[in-house]
This record gives sequence, C-alpha cells and structure tokens, in this order.
Amino acid sequence: MRSLLGTRRRRQLFGCVALWLLTTLVIFPNLGSPRAIIFDETYFIPTTQKYLNGVFFLEPHPPLAKLLITAGQLAWDPEIRPSQFITVEKVDQDWSPDWDITGYRFAPAIFGTLIAPLVFLILGILLERQLLAFLFSLPVVFDNALIVQSRAALIDSFLIVFCLAAVLVFAYVSRRVDWRFRSLIGLALLWGVMAGSAASVKLTGLAILALVGLYGLKLLWARQIRRGLTLGVFF
Repeated sequence: MRSLLGTRRRRQLFGCVALWLLTTLVIFPNLGSPRAIIFDETYFIPTTQKYLNGVFFLEPHPPLAKLLITAGQLAWDPEIRPSQFITVEKVDQDWSPDWDITGYRFAPAIFGTLIAPLVFLILGILLERQLLAFLFSLPVVFDNALIVQSRAALIDSFLIVFCLAAVLVFAYVSRRVDWRFRSLIGLALLWGVMAGSAASVKLTGLAILALVGLYGLKLLWARQIRRGLTLGVFF
C-alpha cells in the first residue's frame, strides 16, 4: 500500500478515485426516485423536451446546463423523445408513475460525482498535504444539499463543477513561478473554457472572473507583463 501511494501523483489519483467512487455510490442508487417534480425541475424538464423535439422557444438564461440535461436524457434513452410538456414553460400536473424521470437527472448526477474530487485537488495544492486534503474533502461526499441538487434535473452541479475547475486551474497556475510558453497557453485556454462554461450555465458564474483579476494584479506587481498579456489573450 505504501509503495502504491509512494508518489504525489499516485496519492492524488488514489484520492480522486476513492472520492469519486464514494460519491457515485451515494448519488446514483435509485436516481429515478422519487418519480415526482423536485424544485426547478418543473422548468428544466419542459425545456429539455423542447430541445429533444426541435421546438423553437425563448430562453432568458444561458443554455449550457439545459443542453447538458438534454444530452443526459439522450444518453439514457436515445430512442425516446418525450413531448408531454413541449407546449408549456412549467410542469403543471403531477408526474405520472409511468414516466421515467431518470434520464433528466443523469447528467447532473455525473457532474455531482466530480465535486468532491475537485475539492480534493484544490486543497491538495493549497495545503500541500494529500492526506489532509482527502480528510477535508470527505465531508463533501455526504453533504445533503449537494446530494439533493445532484440527484435532480437542476443546474447547480454543473455550475459548481465548472467554478471549482476554474479555481483549480487558478490555484495550479498561481503556485508555479516558472512556466514554459506553451504550457501557459494551454492552461490559459483551459481556465478560460472553465470560466466561460460557468457563465454559460448561469450568469452568476461570471463571479469566477475575479480570480483572473487577482492573478493579473499579482503579475503586474511582479512586473511579469509578458506573462500577463499571454494569459489574458488566451483566456
């Protein structure tokens, strides 16, 4: 066991896999239960059905989360295009026990399993102690709010994952002093994609841009203008 966990990367891999498996065992069993509308599923399920059936509609919010929910439904049951609610904005009747709701919850559940591993990786960088990072990340697996949000056709797990991924890149970039030009470009692109994805789920995801400002001020203070420009352009 000691040799298996002998390197930092192996400890990181082991911690991520262990947390992911635990979260999967917590979130996925009986994902289709209850067969009833929970919270904002009343809005997101009609939106998903409109996407599935190619129905034109106006949407006031960014579309990424709803598209991911739609992709989850397609992956779960690619042969069926449910259409009970394509003419309404909100489910206005009881969910029939004959209708399977699992597919709508599939994508949020997948993203929900990534939250604890991302927290572990961030804490591993900040604390520089993988065991402490794992112990502090373990309660995230059993957080009731995260479990409920991840087991429903809601957008919260998407927003949390993309924001945590952006924070992870920020923590990784800010801890390193020497960067090769290509590595910095790749990380800037990844950071930009994660931040852009967070904002494409919900406009509150734009708050993650504050990290870019903080890092930019750090580079300006250190007079690393070229590095700052490279990061800003590719971000």
